[in-house]
Amino acid sequence: MWLGRKISCRKIGCLLQRASSDEKHMKFFAMTQKKERGCPIGYLNAILYDHCPEHPESVQHGLVYPWYADKRNLNEFPDGMCLVVKEKLIDFSIRSDATHQYIQEDFLRLLERFGAPIKDFKRISVVSNAQKSEITEKRYFASIFAPDFYLDESLAIDFASSVIEKDECDFIALRKLKIKNNVGRDVFGIQNLDSKHDTIICSEKFVVAAKKEGFKGVDFIDLNSAKWPSASSFVYHANEILAVL
Repeated sequence: MWLGRKISCRKIGCLLQRASSDEKHMKFFAMTQKKERGCPIGYLNAILYDHCPEHPESVQHGLVYPWYADKRNLNEFPDGMCLVVKEKLIDFSIRSDATHQYIQEDFLRLLERFGAPIKDFKRISVVSNAQKSEITEKRYFASIFAPDFYLDESLAIDFASSVIEKDECDFIALRKLKIKNNVGRDVFGIQNLDSKHDTIICSEKFVVAAKKEGFKGVDFIDLNSAKWPSASSFVYHANEILAVL
């Protein structure tokens, strides 16, 4: 005699419906910078040249107006670019400058595999002020995301379940972020976010793939527990999201 608990067809139907509903409600994470060896956080002391300077030791960071700063004159990156950094070791997966990103090759390939729209990318050499030869064996690229990488905030943010405010320039500052259930993208940005909150949002599927590869200098924080820095403060706390974009 079978003593197990009988489950009605109606009960089974409810369980299947709940499982189907859970699949539709994707879990999202915020990408944050992580400090590790070769992975500085915050402002990256680096200048991208359209050639390799003869004397990188003479480069003064912050005093050179970059040739790429005016995006109207940058339709695509040139060949032969060189990134001059203050650090003696570079090992991060991704860091950003004002208009673009510096991405390690394997991370770039992961972004492409998950359908991230990228406008352009070109191979760069990476040298330090201290030496002219390259300081990393890994291949790095200067990259620019395409405009459609960034979802309109009205299409991405579930405003009813999020807690937001506007900064002094009318950009969106986040206190709690909930992504709409119908967003089917695995990796994306969101338009009109405050610069301190302008980071990459990714699905659990993307996070699993990234962690399997063991990328350095980044971490992924569940949006349900993410702590966002104050848009009006210059103080950063270690448990807060440090934006990647």
